[in-house]
Amino acid sequence: MGPPIRVLHVDDDPAMTSLTAVRLEHLDDSLSVVSETDATDALAHFRNADVDCIVSDYDMPGLDGLELLEAVRVEHDSDVPFVMFTGKGRETVAVEALNLGANRYVQKGGDAQTQFDVLASAIRQEVEHHREAVARRETEKRYESLFENNPLVIWEEDFSESITYLHDLDAQVDDLGAYLRSNLDEVETLLQRVDIIDVNENALDYYGADSKDDLFDNFDQLFTETVLRQTVPMWCGLAAGRTRVRWEQSVSTLDDEWKHEILELSVPEESAADYSRVYLTAMNVTERVERERELVQQNERLDEFASLVSHDLRNPLTVAKNRLAVAQEEFGSEHLVHVSDALDQMEDLIEDLLVLAREGDIDEVEPVELEPLVRQTWQGIDSEPARIDVDAPVTLVADETKLRQVLENLFQNSLEHGVTDSDAEPSVTVGVGVLDDGFYVEDDGVGIPAADREDVLEAGFSTADDGTGFGLHIVEEIVTAHGWDIAVTESDAGGARFEITGAEFD
Repeated sequence: MGPPIRVLHVDDDPAMTSLTAVRLEHLDDSLSVVSETDATDALAHFRNADVDCIVSDYDMPGLDGLELLEAVRVEHDSDVPFVMFTGKGRETVAVEALNLGANRYVQKGGDAQTQFDVLASAIRQEVEHHREAVARRETEKRYESLFENNPLVIWEEDFSESITYLHDLDAQVDDLGAYLRSNLDEVETLLQRVDIIDVNENALDYYGADSKDDLFDNFDQLFTETVLRQTVPMWCGLAAGRTRVRWEQSVSTLDDEWKHEILELSVPEESAADYSRVYLTAMNVTERVERERELVQQNERLDEFASLVSHDLRNPLTVAKNRLAVAQEEFGSEHLVHVSDALDQMEDLIEDLLVLAREGDIDEVEPVELEPLVRQTWQGIDSEPARIDVDAPVTLVADETKLRQVLENLFQNSLEHGVTDSDAEPSVTVGVGVLDDGFYVEDDGVGIPAADREDVLEAGFSTADDGTGFGLHIVEEIVTAHGWDIAVTESDAGGARFEITGAEFD
């Protein structure tokens, strides 16, 4: 049983309406028949109820069947299926009914079983066709709304002629990409063979056009040498049979504004054989590209500034340390020891500032085995008599050099601040282990007071008189640059624990 079909049957003969309802509902239990013996009453019912199909006699008092049909089509602007079911066999009636918009003309008479079979079949077919048409219209409306109101630029194009030319070209050359880059006139020919079907309204403002006709007429102006060269990967992808291609390009609009855009070409499945319908979307990423360019320039200036400052500070610091060494040999004052410690702290501070200025960028991530890196980093620092306890058999996706810096700074923090004996020797045990989405570094030292845990990662914060306050901040900068998170807590032994999460395992 299919979806219910609500039939309005109109005939001035009550016996005929009763018989028709019984026979139709018996033939097909999806049919539900409402009968009216007056066409005016039938119109009232049609206005106030859902009707899937109207079946009407022709010759009736008052409104006849043709007048009822005209009222439905014209006054009510409805395309509901309408079947003329009448005993009047004149050809002129049938022709006029069809001209007014009737879907079928079924003649009464003859074998009762046959005529009702024909009528039931006509109703089912016309209702099915109508429902399909309504569904198509709704789909087209939704598509049109999405097409016109989409924030992206959307082109609907026919690539069939270009694809034919492209395949012929591909068969004649060894390296299509190299050939097209060396013969941009061929790329222009390919683009000129693209037939534009439509473009959404958003494209007008985007490309600086007054109307769609203005955009279509001046479409060739968009094909600068830069654009031609940047579309080569797209043509190579299409030649390889791909139905989805994505690339970036810079385009000069009709009002001479440069825009950087990401384009994606997609071919619906039903057009994959000939590329007769292709959709091309363009997303403006100019602001992103400009921000990235500015960021690169800022980083270059920052790196240059850090190097200059480091050089300018190191020179007088070196002079001061050398002079201090001479003074210590001559005078041996206890005060000079404090001066030496201060100069050492200044040197550490300069080094940390230089590292901090350069740690914000991640060069290249790759799979890094954590446990071997932990052991190598530990061996590279002055860690006696502390010990390392590592159980981290995982591979992280990270910048290895920057990850090594994170480990080194965390280890140094434990050695410098995790002292557990009265002689101030770094006799702590540092542990490294694995979390569900990252790793931790902890120690069994004195720990970090709860009141300081929110501040300990801030630049310049230190609980030690001789600390620079930048070691843990550098850790946070590198962790953040990777897209990870870091939390400061307490280890089971009461020491400091740093949990780094959000990492990707290989």
